[in-house]
Amino acid sequence: MSEHTPVNEAPPIRQVSAPELKALIESGASGVYAYVTHGVLSGDAVSRVAESPIQALVITDSIVATDPVRAAHNIRQLTIAPLMGEAIRRISEERSVSSLFN
Repeated sequence: MSEHTPVNEAPPIRQVSAPELKALIESGASGVYAYVTHGVLSGDAVSRVAESPIQALVITDSIVATDPVRAAHNIRQLTIAPLMGEAIRRISEERSVSSLFN
């Protein structure tokens, strides 16, 4: 596995335990990053992420971030507004939306 090899087919983050994440680091991973489209972080999810070895959990702003999400040191939120705007424009102009993802 190279330094930046993504782990595909990963289970939902709620099913990944801290020992499993630590095992990745102990096995040579230089860091653990998680990318989630819709960051539904309910219950104790924010504190679990904050206390985990995850260097960054990257979520989109498809769901409004709560204050604890905004305050978490290892949770980053990316905006999808430009992408959504461009998709809407292309649809209205009857142009390809799939080409946005090539």
